[in-house]
Amino acid sequence: MRFRSPTARRVQRENTVPLINIVFLLLIFFLLTSVLAPGDPFAITPPEAETGAAADDPVPTLYLAADGRLSAGSGSTAGATGGAAGTAIAAAVAGAAEPTVRIKADAAARAGDLRRAIAIARGAGAAHIEVVTERRRQ
Repeated sequence: MRFRSPTARRVQRENTVPLINIVFLLLIFFLLTSVLAPGDPFAITPPEAETGAAADDPVPTLYLAADGRLSAGSGSTAGATGGAAGTAIAAAVAGAAEPTVRIKADAAARAGDLRRAIAIARGAGAAHIEVVTERRRQ
């Protein structure tokens, strides 16, 4: 009987490419399905302005719709509407060294409704009020 002499087997490494593909597919899936920042409670188109600074820091926000609806958003105030919006904003600015409230109003909102939103922010204790606008396209 003739036996073959044992030859050195080549060690095969496990193929990790399919695993990497699955990880990237999961990453893309979670990026596409996750919510990175809460959206506005209703559709708002801010008015245009010539100048202004970018508003990146988290500040309690009052949203004013074109039909006069008022809602509070941003952090713990998210979802408060109507009269509860003022209470939610007051709770959010309580104890702040420089209490600031941001008002994001629709361009079609009436001036009286904006005045009411400013009064609510002032009544909540805001020392500074910012009105959000979009930079005018040239």
